[in-house]
Amino acid sequence: MADVPSPRKLVNTLFLMAIVGSAGAGAYLAEKLYYRPMREKEILIGNLKEIVDHMTREKRVAEIKVLEQTPEYTRFKFLELDEDNEPISKPREFTVPGHEVYFDMLVVKFTESFKPLDEITLKQSEIDKQLLNKSIFFFLRVFSNKLKPEDGFPIDKRNEPPRPYSIGKGMTGLEEQLWKDFWTLAADPKKAAERGVRAAHGQAIWTRFEPNKYYVIEVRANGESSIKPVDLPAVLR
Repeated sequence: MADVPSPRKLVNTLFLMAIVGSAGAGAYLAEKLYYRPMREKEILIGNLKEIVDHMTREKRVAEIKVLEQTPEYTRFKFLELDEDNEPISKPREFTVPGHEVYFDMLVVKFTESFKPLDEITLKQSEIDKQLLNKSIFFFLRVFSNKLKPEDGFPIDKRNEPPRPYSIGKGMTGLEEQLWKDFWTLAADPKKAAERGVRAAHGQAIWTRFEPNKYYVIEVRANGESSIKPVDLPAVLR
C-alpha cells in the first residue's frame, strides 16, 4: 500500500507549488507588461532616425507600361522605384475596363510633431524639423472611368508601411501601431488635428492610357503629384 503523505507534508507541497506558479505568472506578466515593451521601445528608438528618413523621402516614383489595349480594357504593368531609380519590388500587372486610369492616394501632411512620437525619448526638435510640412503618400488603389473606386484594385497594403517607407526590418509593435494610425487619420479629421496632422485626405491623379507609351507617376513630399506620358522607343514597342 502506497504511503499517504501527512497533512503537513501535503500543505508544504501545495504551498511550494503555489509559489512556483506565482513566480511563473509574475515572470510572464513582467515580460508582457514591462520587459517586452521596453525592448520594443529601445529597438524603435534605435530605428527611429532611419524610419523618419524613410517617412520623409522627397518623392515616390512609379513607372507604368501599357502592355495591351482593346476597345474594352487596358492592361498595364506598375513598377515602383527608389530614389536611385532602382525597382523596389516586383512589377504588378493590372487590367481595368476602359482607357482612363485613376490612381487614388491618401495624403498625410504634417504641421508639427506627430503626437505618438512624443513618447519617444529623442530630441523632439529634430523630428519636428524633419516632419514639418512634409507628406506621406499611400497608393490606395487603381480604378478607371468604367470601374468604381470602391471596386478598384489595392496597391499599398493597409496598416503596413508602403515599400519606400519601410526600413526592411521586422516591425515592433509600436511601429505597427504607428502605421495603423496613419491609415485611420483620413476618416477622422479631429483625431488628425490632435496628432499634429494638417491634412489627411484622398487625392487622385489620372490620364488616358494609350498603346506604345509608358507613364511616370511622381508624388513629392510637398504634396504635388503628376502623371506624365513618355513615348516608347520603336525598338521597345
